[in-house]
Amino acid sequence: MTAALVPAVSPVVSIVIPIYNGATHLPGAIEMIEAEGLGGVEIVVVDDGSTDATPDLCEGLAAAGRIITTRTVNRGPGAARNTGVGLAHAPIIGFLDVDDRWPDGRLDWMLRYMVDRPAVEGVMGQIQYAYTSPEAVIAWAPVGQPEGAFFAPHLGAALFRRSLWDRMGGFAEELRYGEDVDWYFRVLESEPALHVLRRLVLLYRMHDGNMTRDRVTLRQAFVTCISRSLARRKRRSNPPARLPGLEEFIVEVDSSA
Repeated sequence: MTAALVPAVSPVVSIVIPIYNGATHLPGAIEMIEAEGLGGVEIVVVDDGSTDATPDLCEGLAAAGRIITTRTVNRGPGAARNTGVGLAHAPIIGFLDVDDRWPDGRLDWMLRYMVDRPAVEGVMGQIQYAYTSPEAVIAWAPVGQPEGAFFAPHLGAALFRRSLWDRMGGFAEELRYGEDVDWYFRVLESEPALHVLRRLVLLYRMHDGNMTRDRVTLRQAFVTCISRSLARRKRRSNPPARLPGLEEFIVEVDSSA
């Protein structure tokens, strides 16, 4: 089931939200984006075969003309994001996991940053863990975990040009975990024009329903992503000796940029 709206005015940015049984989080995510009051923002929600109240919520939002929604069989977040980008109309793409949140005004300044710098293919910032309960802190705060803002390859901490997406292709749908890391590796292998800023752009909320709670599976997925990257680079005639870290793309700008 798809409610594919054709916007009356071409949007500037499309925000893709994949969701699986996230009905408790979806209204807050939509309200957060809309609260910035920006024109030219398109929201695309992909229901990845949810069995909770998500289909009803999406149907109501689509009927009100507020968002584009589609429902698919459960195939995982990579496939859901690919579907969402396929429905999006804007030249700039952003991703938001339905349970995460952005600081106030974040979309506004990141979008202006991209519009003012047409040669930049993507802009990223820092993320910070946000624990939703004392139980979440106990489960999610091992020794050595960052307490402040830090850099990580999280899709919700960036905006990308569609041209970069078209060049790189979508997420590997066979990967249920680590599909975002695999995609970032492919981007880094391509010598991208990225800007990374020392500014908090994503609150990564920790709770009992996080997919990333299974740390063993996450480590295995990360090893798989590294192996795939090494295999791709070995097939190249002039493979890079190493991949750059996100910190190597840091651009120091005024904090109000």
